[in-house]
This record gives sequence, C-alpha cells and structure tokens, in this order.
Amino acid sequence: MPQCNFCSDSFFKVNALITHLKIIHRCEEYGVFVCGEKECHRHFPCLKTFRKHLKSHESLSNSQMVSSNDSLSNFSTVSNINEACYMSVNCSPSLSNSINETSLIESRVFIRDAAFNEFKEKMTENNINFICDLYSEKTLCRKDVQKIIEKVTVLLLDPLNMFKNNLGNILKNHSVSESDKFEINKYFVELENIFEGFHSEYLRFAHLENLGVFIKPLEFTVGERLEKNKNGILITKKYTAQFISLKNVLQSFFSLSNVLSETLQYLKYLKTQKIILNIVQTENWKNKISNFKCSDIVLPLFLYYDDYEIGNPLGSHSGIHKIGAIYYSVACLPPSVQSRLDNIFIGMLFHSSDLKEFGEKIMFSKLVDELNTLSKKGISVAINNTNVHIYFCVALFCGDNLALNSLFGFQESFVANSFCRLCKSWKSDTQKDVVENIFLLRNKTNYSSDLLINNAYLTGIRFNPILNNIELFHVTENYSVDITHDIFEGVGNYIMSYLLFEFIIVSKFFSIDILNTRLKYFEFDSGHNKPPLITIENVKNKHLRMSAAEMKCFILNAGLIFGDLIPEGNKFWRLYTLLRKILEIVLSDFVMPDMYVKLGELVREHHFLYKQLFGNLKPKFHFMVHYPLVLKKCGPLGKISTIRYEAKHRNSKLSGNVVASRVNISYTLAIKHQLQLGNRLLRKSELCTDNEIPTCQKNHRVHDIVPDFDNVVKNSALLIKDETIPNRFLQFVAKVKRVTVKNKVFKMQDVFSFNIENRTFGYLELIIVNRDNQICFIFEEMEVLSFNEHCFSLHLNNTKKRKSLFLDDNLVINIHKIQLKDNKNFISLF
Repeated sequence: MPQCNFCSDSFFKVNALITHLKIIHRCEEYGVFVCGEKECHRHFPCLKTFRKHLKSHESLSNSQMVSSNDSLSNFSTVSNINEACYMSVNCSPSLSNSINETSLIESRVFIRDAAFNEFKEKMTENNINFICDLYSEKTLCRKDVQKIIEKVTVLLLDPLNMFKNNLGNILKNHSVSESDKFEINKYFVELENIFEGFHSEYLRFAHLENLGVFIKPLEFTVGERLEKNKNGILITKKYTAQFISLKNVLQSFFSLSNVLSETLQYLKYLKTQKIILNIVQTENWKNKISNFKCSDIVLPLFLYYDDYEIGNPLGSHSGIHKIGAIYYSVACLPPSVQSRLDNIFIGMLFHSSDLKEFGEKIMFSKLVDELNTLSKKGISVAINNTNVHIYFCVALFCGDNLALNSLFGFQESFVANSFCRLCKSWKSDTQKDVVENIFLLRNKTNYSSDLLINNAYLTGIRFNPILNNIELFHVTENYSVDITHDIFEGVGNYIMSYLLFEFIIVSKFFSIDILNTRLKYFEFDSGHNKPPLITIENVKNKHLRMSAAEMKCFILNAGLIFGDLIPEGNKFWRLYTLLRKILEIVLSDFVMPDMYVKLGELVREHHFLYKQLFGNLKPKFHFMVHYPLVLKKCGPLGKISTIRYEAKHRNSKLSGNVVASRVNISYTLAIKHQLQLGNRLLRKSELCTDNEIPTCQKNHRVHDIVPDFDNVVKNSALLIKDETIPNRFLQFVAKVKRVTVKNKVFKMQDVFSFNIENRTFGYLELIIVNRDNQICFIFEEMEVLSFNEHCFSLHLNNTKKRKSLFLDDNLVINIHKIQLKDNKNFISLF
C-alpha cells in the first residue's frame, strides 16, 4: 500500500485517511492508479492538487478500463475516485456524519472486493485446470495448446463486447450509480483478459512451478562433438540428457492425501500374512534394510531400464531417435494400484546412442547421487500437520536380459562364452544344464576377482558399472528375471511353435482351419488379449507372431482350445503340461514355502524333456533354472515382470508421434510427462482404490431382495472379521447388475474364485450395495469335481449352496469363463 506525506498532512480525520488508503489500494489492484514515473505517489500540498494529479491519469485509466468505442465509457473510474475522495473529506458537515458515511463506504468496498476477488480466484483456478487438461492430452503437443488458448481468447472477445455494449445501453435507462458501473466494468475487464498471466508458455510453466505441481526436468550435458552446421562450419555441439528429480516426485506423490496411509496400511496387512505376497516380506529385503531402525519407514523402489523407438521402427530413420528410459515405481503400493501407469514415473530420458558413446558413468551419475540421497536422508512429508520421514532403497533393477546386461556391464551378446548375469556358467554348460549350479552363482567376492582378471571372454564382465555405487545395492545381488521375455516371448513361443508343427504338419491331429475356428469362437476370460489367427506359414516356420500378452493367453487356454484333439500320453503334449505347471507357480500372486522346490523340479523335468525332443537349450531356457532362487529372494515373479513398464512406452510414443520436430526430443517427452503428472498433482488425485459402483437409489431392505439373507450370512464364504458388517446391509441397499472392483468388472452370472490358500469358486447371483458403497456378493458355490491334467482345466459343478461374500480391500478375486465340453463345465486353471 503506498505511503505519502500528503495523506498524513492533509487528511486530519482518521476515518477519511482509511477511506483514502482503501481507494489508493483498489486503484493499484485494478490497474487504474498507474504512472510510468517512479515518483507516482509524490507529495501533494492540498486535496485540490491531489484531484488534479488523478485527472492527469484519466486518459490512461480510461484506455485501460474502457475502450474508446465502448458504450460503458461513462464509467469514469478516475472521477469516481475523485468523488469518493472529495465526499470523504470535504462534504461532511460534521464529524459524526463523516464517520457514518465512511463506515458505509468501507463496508460496501469490502463486500464488493471480496466478491470480485472470489471471481478472480475462480477464473484463475479454471484457467489452470483447463491448461493442465490440455497439456495432459497425449495427442496434443505444446504448440497445439498455445493455438487453442489464442483461439479461445478470440472466440470469446466479440460476443463479450456485444454483451458489454448492450448492457451499457440498458444501464443508461436505469438509475445505476457510478460506483456500480465501475464494479461491473471490472468484471468485463477480467473476462476480456481471460488468459491474462497465462498467454505464454513461459508464464504458464512459471505459474505451475509456483504451485508446486510442475517438476521441471533437469537438462545436463553428457558430452560434446564437433559437427558441421548447415554452412559447413565446424561447431561444438553439446549432447544432453533429461533427469527428473526422484526426490521431488516422490515427495509430491506421497503428499497426496491417501497415498502414504494406503501404503502403510498394506504394509501392516503384509506383516500378518504367512505367505509371501510382496518383496518386503522376503528375507533378502529384510537383510538389506537391517541397518535402519525398526521405527523407520523404508520403502522399496523398482527401477526399470529399456530402449524404445519414437518413430517408425521399420522406417528409414529408425534407430536415430531411439530413446533410453529409466522408470521407477514404489514396489509396496497396494496390488490394485501398483500396475497403474500413472504410478510409474520417469527418472531419466536420453538418446540410446549417447549412452554408448559417452558412457554410463556420466549418464547415470545424477541418478546414483539421487538414489543415495533417498537412502541416507529420505524425504519428509507433511500428513495431517505431522512430518513423516520416509526412506527409499533400491530393491531391484528390472528389464529384459539385454537391457540389464548392458546396464550392469555384462556381455551383451547371448552367444558369448559367459552371458549370464546371475551365474558364471559357460555357454556349453548352459545348453545342457537343467538345474542351477549353486557353486557358480555370482557374488561380490568372485565378482571382484573377475574384475581383476579383466577378460570379458572368460568372466562375462566388461566393466564395473557406476550403479555399484548405489547404497545397499550390487549388481550380483540384483535377483531379477523377466517372465515376459523369458517365457511368453521366448520359451513359450518356441514350444508352442514346435508343438503346432508336430501336431498339424507331422502327426496331422487337426488342420490349421480347425485350430483357427476354435480360436475364433473360444470365449476368453475378460482382461485377456485374444490371440490372432495363425497362418500355415507361421506353423511351417515354427514361429508364432504374437505379442507377449497374446502368447500368454494362448498358452493358458491351449488345453481347452485343442487339447482334446491330442491323444493322451503324447510326449510332445507332456511338454505343454509341464510348461503350464511352471506357469501356475510363476504367475501366482503368492509364494508358499514348498513352491521353491516344486518349481525347481518342474523346470528340471521340462528342460530334460525339451532336450530329448528338440536338442540343446537356448539362453532363455537357462535363465529359467534361476527362477527358484529368484522366487525365494524376491517373492512373486509376476510382480517384477516388465510388461507394465513396457506399456509406459506407449504414452511417450503417442506424444512423440504428434511432434514434428526431433530436436531435443528427449526434453520434449520429459516435459510432456511432467505436465501429465502435474495435472494429477493439481487435482490431488489419490490412489484409485475405490470401487466403481453404478449410481442408484439405495432405498430397499435386503430381505426384499434376498428373503433368506440371514441364512446366507450364516453361510458366509469367509470369516467375517467385523460382525457389524452384515447389519449395514439390512436396509438402504440396492441391487446392481455390475460393479468394478480393483479394475475388474463383475457381472451377475459370472464365475469367480477367491481365497488364496483354499480356492473357492462361485456362480454370482446377486450384487448388493449398501449406502456406504460396501459390496456383498450372493453366489452359488461351485465344487471342483476333478482336475483334467491333459487339458489343464478344472471340472466344476453347481452345489446349489447359497453363500455370501463381503468384499474387503485385501481380497483377491479372479473371474473365469465357463467352457462347455461334452455338456460339462470347465475353466482354465491359472
């Protein structure tokens, strides 16, 4: 607020002084009392001189507030101010009248200012939300956002001026005070400048940074090269990479209202479980964080590295703009949200060629420093006015075999003499070994010895990576395998290709047309990627062209698709059933103590039979002999699969396709991702753990829907921990046809299974929801009559026993499709 001697010398009344200061403040706020001179608020000897000074700014004020052709030009803001100043000082015949008038003016000013400030704040809020929504769209580049903002401004300008002119004509015929006209004109000025402060990208980014929702990537130089410019002159060109602070992102992420509470609640639940559901329950993780205090909150991080092509991978420019990415996620988030792409964050983006040319020490130095900071110092998050300190440690680096071998400094060629990052077995041994040789496993001791030998042919180690400088991490203890590439794009593809060749071409058990007909009309489970039809060329070439998700679906359902066409006891089909038994353990959401030994026996038998039928083992078969060890060290193997991380590539590919320029494409993609994250932080989007329930009126009594509800509750499928839950369903309930629970859609007449330790199957009859949006399933229990190992399926039958199931957050439920074979109900087991 401006201070001038004139105010203290001439305004002898306290109430008049207050009124004057309020007017000056309002003038400055709305851009009326503006002067290019530094001594705008100079001293005035009398009020007449002050009014004269204000009149000198009248033309400037009118040009800012009212256009020359505006019919509201009689809203003379400066004259209003002069009037108010004059009335507040000279027009009061007595002190009491002056005080009353001043109090009235003050109250009116306060009310109008509060309403107008609320209007401005709402406009700013809507502007930010609108801008963030535009930036978060994958198929809009930043140039498009700028165009949209400019066109929206033009779109509104003419209609707004027309409305303003019409309103001015109406007000001429009514007795509207000058002060009211002034207030109306302020709103028009704001609407005319709707994107004021947001009209350029610089201002928008600055505003988002000030709000703390836009975490800008840090661009740093990784190397320089001499190159010729367009004029043929040699110049020094700098090559950069993008680093996004893990600390800032995690701090913002865990500051969202329910992220930390849901995570800690899940960790608390894991402590009560005897079976292993997450890596935090393994002895390997507990030993890693043994130096922390018991009261410390230490969360595991999964990091992922891979390269992906932005443009057409088959085009003439393929490989030029190949991008390397480091992603990371918190490994102990609740299972229902852990695989969501918005919970996987980008740590680094760079050109893959720059990593090869300038080296990993320069490229990953900032990443290593940041990870060490998170491990030593952690982050502090304010939750409910309480500061909570959280530490993060690297649990695993995930990725396909090529990515991890290159990242960790091992041989990148899988025809090399020693290619395995987990053991020191030679290539000739990996082709015939069907079990893991524990004496050849890599550890810190023999790794240091191999470094001294400095012979990659003998040891498989090319260099000592900078990642070994990460606290509580070493590459020999990174027990990570990838079932996506090892099985579904590797071993599984080999086996299914060889089997179809044997069954169709050699033994002629069925034709390719019969196979495709069954594939076409087979009812796959919801959420599965239906495999494409298979050509005879695919069979003859012994290579099926399917994605990892499609191959997974094909393998899991092959028994019911064409297993009945294969004679029982067929030795080739035995290879398939062994693979299915392996997948039953590998894809399991939990690990029990006997699974390690069982998996090792199955892998041994499977590999031995493959050698008998088809010859030497391929490298991906060798990685499978380490699965029992990794299962014990890291828990469920599906939790460390790369399939969800690879899905994250799609966002960047979509964004890259709408950007014409490839100049510093890594920076463009990093900015885009951070703007998408900023949109989430701005809206304070929590972990999406809530169920999706159709909107309906909950005005029924449960006994009107389920007359025998009391008996059904007594036959509850699971022990009801909270005895008050059934009472909450007695009234104010509704029957719905479908609900979404943890991203799975349940409909009436579905067949589902639950209960990890003792799997129970049910035919869903009714879905009931109470007013608290709690869900109860009423179902008929289905009994397992037999297990058909040949088709690897279960034979089910309805028992007519009605039971209830009250859903909770930790209940794992799977949906199945019934397949009819000889009028019997079968489901694929997985």
